[in-house]
Amino acid sequence: MSARTSGLRFGATAALLVFLAGCSKSELPSEYGRTSGPVAGNSVNGTAVLAGMIEARGHRVGTARNLTPKLFSRADVLIWFMPYRGTPSREVRTWLEEWLQVEPNRVLVVVGRDYDAAPEYWRRMAAKAPPDLAAEYKRREALAQQEMLTPTPWTMPPPAASNDAGSWFTLDHRLPPRRVQTLSGAPEWITQIDPLRTDVELDARMIPARGCERWLESDGELIVGRKPIGSSEVVLIVNGSFLLNLPLVNHEHRKLAGRLIDAMERGGTPRRVVFIEPWIGDPGVFDKEPQATMPGAFTLLSGWPLAGIVVHLAVAGLLLCFWRWPIFGPVAATPSAGAGDFGGHVLALGDMLRRTRDAEFAAARLKAYEQLAHAEKQRRGERGQVRQRRV
Repeated sequence: MSARTSGLRFGATAALLVFLAGCSKSELPSEYGRTSGPVAGNSVNGTAVLAGMIEARGHRVGTARNLTPKLFSRADVLIWFMPYRGTPSREVRTWLEEWLQVEPNRVLVVVGRDYDAAPEYWRRMAAKAPPDLAAEYKRREALAQQEMLTPTPWTMPPPAASNDAGSWFTLDHRLPPRRVQTLSGAPEWITQIDPLRTDVELDARMIPARGCERWLESDGELIVGRKPIGSSEVVLIVNGSFLLNLPLVNHEHRKLAGRLIDAMERGGTPRRVVFIEPWIGDPGVFDKEPQATMPGAFTLLSGWPLAGIVVHLAVAGLLLCFWRWPIFGPVAATPSAGAGDFGGHVLALGDMLRRTRDAEFAAARLKAYEQLAHAEKQRRGERGQVRQRRV
């Protein structure tokens, strides 16, 4: 079995497991663009299946939160599923261009953000759902579509990102979304690919910078392109509609993912492939190796955009405390029942028996008590007779 066949079979198996994982209709894992983490392997928007296909070819796969000196010197291939709709910031792009030019044959894969697999998941489930659940799945699809279109801190570009003159690409949002029906481009990308069996989607159109070689396109609109930088290259992909976990269920998509892996390889030598997975927005750029890549709680809460959220939650919490737990005036002393009040014991026992809601059990307990009380009364009488005899 060839390495390519093995990789495609691994990808097919893993993708099917993701699709058939039995997610409940209320808790669909949809974390975007990650290979690692508690739910990334099962997320419809994850990249664990693609990472598994790359590993099946014999390459070493890892992840990185930030752009560091160690990553600069050791990585051969970087893959970045951008978490926001926009272009990389100038600082990040400068670091990546320097990384590409230091060593030959390095590859940077940049995947645009204008796709989310969650609506597609609910659409497929609605088609297979029983009649009594079809409306619920349709509602979930509409909610997922709304969430995809609603701007959030995770989908908005950071302030430093902009479409400046040095960007590798710009985005055109003027055309309506559509599904790809035709494919053209380099022979190694379109051979044995049936475009009518693909589910590649185009939302925002990626307009590459001058000098970009178009590897795969549809009706003149870019899907996959190559921009050389020195003796290395940037591979630009419009979105993840054929690379994320759920889309890789499609056999034609797995073949396209295999072509991408072919473009990363050089001479059959195993390569060090790293997925860039920042916590939010752009990855951090460091001149020295950071002591810890996991930010502390204070760092997360004091940074944008969580700082404003935390302040509002703190104010709301204080108002809740003043409304719910104020004490006006001296504390009133409430009378406490004495421990020697036998009537209180009887009432407490009756209340406990009432809570059982079992009349037979309560009657049995009372009968047992009467028997014990009768036996105790007889013993006391016998002891009294003995004392009288002694006297």
